[in-house]
Amino acid sequence: MTGFVTHLRSFPAVSATGAVARALDMLLAWQERATERRRLSELSNHELADIGLDRATAIGEAGKPFWRP
Repeated sequence: MTGFVTHLRSFPAVSATGAVARALDMLLAWQERATERRRLSELSNHELADIGLDRATAIGEAGKPFWRP
């Protein structure tokens, strides 16, 4: 295991690229989550019922911060 970690440290560009990719994935997930929650809050009661939710549940979900799953 130690040899593997040492091996990875010898390629800083690879680990930096991976970190950037993970950060970008996280930002995109946050944006998607925020968009979905905003759209959920815009649905009518009839549309919410079609997907099995009530207004209180939709408001609760839409009120969560984007970083909270």
